[in-house]
Amino acid sequence: SRSLSGVCADDIIGLLDALPSNPPENTLLLAPLSDATTDDDGSGSSCSHADHDHGHAHDHGHGAHGHGAIHRPAPKWTIVTWSGTLSGNLFTPHPGNLNPGAVAEVAEWADSLLPYLNQRDARLLFKPHYAHALGSPNALLTFLSQRNNPRFGTALDFCNFLTPKNF
Repeated sequence: SRSLSGVCADDIIGLLDALPSNPPENTLLLAPLSDATTDDDGSGSSCSHADHDHGHAHDHGHGAHGHGAIHRPAPKWTIVTWSGTLSGNLFTPHPGNLNPGAVAEVAEWADSLLPYLNQRDARLLFKPHYAHALGSPNALLTFLSQRNNPRFGTALDFCNFLTPKNF
């Protein structure tokens, strides 16, 4: 299966297959998306609890008739992953991440998961970072606009867009 910086699509598919049919309330699953496949504590994937949308997915685009938000029931599962890097470290910039080909790889990887996300009623949120392929607000917006699918979204932390010189 397609692999992006150390996490292959089969890893996410395996995670989806292992999930029970009904999740505990407010569960988020985190999956690393880089050559560095461990978190800061070295544990790899981790779980946390959060309530980001109070039970609804929101599309604040033009809606069916150009009238604001479309409200959909939230998917049963939310998986959060980093936004892709060619670097061997999640937080180290890599010049290749600025190449359109890096974003294309993230897109192909994500699109390959869409049938499984639909099947398991899950969504995949990308957590962007300035050092990643989706490392700017414009790159993230373009990526999500091209997907135009509620199965994809962002776990946005604006501070992740700041480079160290801007801290």
